[in-house]
Amino acid sequence: TRPENLNAITNFVKQANATVQQVNQLLADNRELLHESLQRSRRVTARADTITRILEQTAREVHRIAASDTLRQILHSAQQISARLQQANLARLILDLGKLVENTNKLLVQANRNLQQGSQDLLISLRQLRLTMQSLNDVSSVIREDPSVLLRGAKYANPPDKLLKD
Repeated sequence: TRPENLNAITNFVKQANATVQQVNQLLADNRELLHESLQRSRRVTARADTITRILEQTAREVHRIAASDTLRQILHSAQQISARLQQANLARLILDLGKLVENTNKLLVQANRNLQQGSQDLLISLRQLRLTMQSLNDVSSVIREDPSVLLRGAKYANPPDKLLKD
């Protein structure tokens, strides 16, 4: 069986050599693609490493916040607010707000009336003041023209104040 074993080994070596040549040819044909795939794999791995580090940092920060008193205080405050809102009579609050709006509207209407009346009174006062100024200007002109009027007086047929009543 020695020659048979020798033939089997020789055939095995020939087939192995052929297989290795085919693998070498396959690698040679696909070397560029394999190289490119390896580079992409390295980039993906680097990105995965970066994402993993970011996720770990985020997890530590979330854990820090979750374990802090601040979050507990915020949750407690939210719980208290929720309880108060449940206890509050929202329908009554809305009615009260409606009354407040109605009273505020009445107050604004009254303030507007008062402002209009005040504006009218101010206009009357300004007209009277303008007439008074005209009268003072007339008197000033008369005195400037004849200062002796201060001592002896003057009589006018038509007094300058047009609002004087007899």
